[in-house]
Amino acid sequence: MRNWFASSKILSVTALLGLSILVCGSARKQSSTLVIWNDSPATLIVDLTQRQTGQKYKIKVKPCPKCQHYVALSPLTCEKKGTVGSYAFAPGTYDAKVTFSDRTVPPSEDEFVLESDTTHMHCFSIVTQMLLVPGIR
Repeated sequence: MRNWFASSKILSVTALLGLSILVCGSARKQSSTLVIWNDSPATLIVDLTQRQTGQKYKIKVKPCPKCQHYVALSPLTCEKKGTVGSYAFAPGTYDAKVTFSDRTVPPSEDEFVLESDTTHMHCFSIVTQMLLVPGIR
């Protein structure tokens, strides 16, 4: 007979919102706004590289002391209780590498396509997956 016990492992960084919202008249022409929420207890670091120019950017968003690591499932929506940052960028395609100051969280890579006169919102949290591991009796 096998015994099973639960073990936790940091599974991933979860981007909860990948929304693009058209801004009518409030954004500067030929610019794009990137809004990032850090709904995690660790500092969020986003390294962006614009594909067309090779220009590099680094964004650091402070940790949320009231936020938690989620177990197994991330929330369905951004809880928006974390730290938020808003940044203006030239429109274009950006390669993004997302890391946290908590080194147990693996880095995540994504692509941000920032369109002109648009606000793009991303919310990040940390999800811990519970694994069932066979035990010895």
